[in-house]
Amino acid sequence: MLPHALVLPVGAEDDGVVTEDTEGQEHGVEPARPPLSEARAREMTAGLREAMDDVRRSVAVLAAR
Repeated sequence: MLPHALVLPVGAEDDGVVTEDTEGQEHGVEPARPPLSEARAREMTAGLREAMDDVRRSVAVLAAR
C-alpha cells in the first residue's frame, strides 16, 4: 500500500461549489507530512519497482496478442 504516494485528481465530487457540507472547509493545502525514514523510502521504492514490473509484463502480454 502506498499511503502518501498518490493524490486523487479533482473530480465531480469536488467541483468547487460551496454547499452546506463544504461551507466550513477551506480549500487549502494539507499540512506537510514528516519525511520518510530511509527504510520506509526503500520499502516504497521496492513496491513501486514491483508495480512497474507488473505493468511491463501486462503490456508485453497485450502487445503479443
